[in-house]
Amino acid sequence: EADGRVAAAAVLNQIQVDVYAGAPWEFEAPDEEIFVMHTLVVDPADGGHGLGRAFETFYEQEAKRQGCRYLRIDTNVRNTRARRLYHSLGYKEISVTPCTFNGLSDIDLVLLEKAPEDKIVSLTKEQKTLRVMQRMGITSCPPVFGVSPQVSKHHAT
Repeated sequence: EADGRVAAAAVLNQIQVDVYAGAPWEFEAPDEEIFVMHTLVVDPADGGHGLGRAFETFYEQEAKRQGCRYLRIDTNVRNTRARRLYHSLGYKEISVTPCTFNGLSDIDLVLLEKAPEDKIVSLTKEQKTLRVMQRMGITSCPPVFGVSPQVSKHHAT
């Protein structure tokens, strides 16, 4: 609040919206340890005074209080101010995905995440691909024909 009126607001919960399911998240994380901030808004009259940063700090503290170690956020690709803020706070942009947001179609949503660096093991590109496939219900891939591993004589000894 600022002068008795709401100056910033967001929804904080553990609900990952549908477009999160196919994202190539950087970190392996069980759902019960993920905390999401949706739709952070700051009154334009109060912009530029650190309210977004302060709200994000509160979000991280609340996640920790609730036992959630992994943070996920999304924002409109055109919201460069928010993207710069999240980048400065250590969030990594994972992907940009089209979606319908509040009835508006053709919105490109940037998915971001952050996790404590002392706890997280980063996934390889192959592991990320497998996780996305699993979330999409793909359980196997056809073999790739015409590709065979070559072992040089130097490495065969």
